[in-house]
Amino acid sequence: MTDNTPNAGKLIESLRSTGYSNYSAIADLVDNALDAHATNVKIKIGTAAKNDHLLTISDDGDGMNEAVLDQALRLGSDTPKDNNSDLGKFGMGLITASISMGRRLVVITKQHGQYLTAIHDVDDIIDKREFVKELRRSTEQEINTFALYTGGAMHGTVVLISKIDHLQSKNLSQFTNKLINDLGEIFREYINAGKHLSVNDKDILARDPLMLNDAETDTMFDEAFELDVDGDGETDNIRLRIVALPKLSDAESESMKINQFNQGFYIMRNNRQIARAETLGIFTKHNYSNRFRAELFFSGSLDGALSVNFTKNGIELNDAVTSWLKQMAMPQITTIRNQATKDRARKANEGKTHKGAERIVDTKGNVLPDFKPETVDETVDVSWRENHKNSAEFKTAENGRLGSLFEHETYGRKITITYNIEHPFYQVFFGNTDNRDLIDAVDCLVYSMAAGLTKINLGQKEQELADLFSETMSSTLRTLLN
Repeated sequence: MTDNTPNAGKLIESLRSTGYSNYSAIADLVDNALDAHATNVKIKIGTAAKNDHLLTISDDGDGMNEAVLDQALRLGSDTPKDNNSDLGKFGMGLITASISMGRRLVVITKQHGQYLTAIHDVDDIIDKREFVKELRRSTEQEINTFALYTGGAMHGTVVLISKIDHLQSKNLSQFTNKLINDLGEIFREYINAGKHLSVNDKDILARDPLMLNDAETDTMFDEAFELDVDGDGETDNIRLRIVALPKLSDAESESMKINQFNQGFYIMRNNRQIARAETLGIFTKHNYSNRFRAELFFSGSLDGALSVNFTKNGIELNDAVTSWLKQMAMPQITTIRNQATKDRARKANEGKTHKGAERIVDTKGNVLPDFKPETVDETVDVSWRENHKNSAEFKTAENGRLGSLFEHETYGRKITITYNIEHPFYQVFFGNTDNRDLIDAVDCLVYSMAAGLTKINLGQKEQELADLFSETMSSTLRTLLN
């Protein structure tokens, strides 16, 4: 066997690009604090010196002894973990999260009255060409730093990241606001359970994408699925909760971001969100699914079965879970979409009147083509034409999204057109215009098509052709407007 030690400098620089965003990296550092049973976690970010920023994450958790601190600053640290409850797992979070943002990491921790400091510096590793760190008792200045950031906690840890060269936004106000929003959603279950998180002294409030506290939110499904952990017969549960968000106005929905971007599955590992608004290959996002939200809960024991990696940024479902999700979720999604279709149809029809086209047909009835049925013999029924003048009547009905745009009936010279208000064309056109001239023009176009179909000698073959025309036209319109 020969030595195969990696080039420390090249490896550490490579590890700085592991796919972390600043926001997910900070969330991983918060994981460490919550794993240490912290009640208060304080995040601060500001300017440390010219062209540098200082990011600190402080907590009042258990703190670390020398052995644990030594492992915490190693790649692939070997510290005891309970995967069923802990947020961390892979021993990569502290180092990879911190170096993804800055080149220097200082950790000050206090446990049982003892203060310890560890320092990990990327530039030192590159200079010495080996993985090195500093581990010692804290100086008086570092003890004061601990007291400053923790508010004099009896135990806990302060993480300081400096020489920051991978900050995604130089606008600290925007960065802070997004961080607050992201962490409020990611750790909502912990905040609701009494944990206190803050950024630059601003409290982080729980942000629930499922709006469970709203009385109008409809919980449609909440059940668990039993999954084999690692093929040895031991099982654990995956819980699925599906809701339909409240029906809101367009303005309210826009302000509360009830949209395609946010619809989908929210993945909760150990009650901590690791992915959001995923389709998981179960459905395709559509405006009519905007009210669909679901949470998928599982414990860390299923990390292997669900292919969770150390950045904890998503999962890959196996066939059994995918099949169960489709079976459970698709009927709920379909219900939400169908309801949205009907709601959109009713909205498109609100206040709409087709009386203008009816008046136009009535006014010009004398010069319109003759639609007298073949069965009428005017030599016998001499009053037919007088009693059956050219006229039109427009009605509406809910005939399903897949139904024809319109149906028509003819009696004498009167054509009754029944619009299907659930057809996409009706919703897109009539739902987005109040222009009377346009509405009259489209109504006259539809009346003319109905007149053309009526003019055909409707034997069985001709009726089949007429039906084929209507179906093809309606299907083509639906496809183009979907």
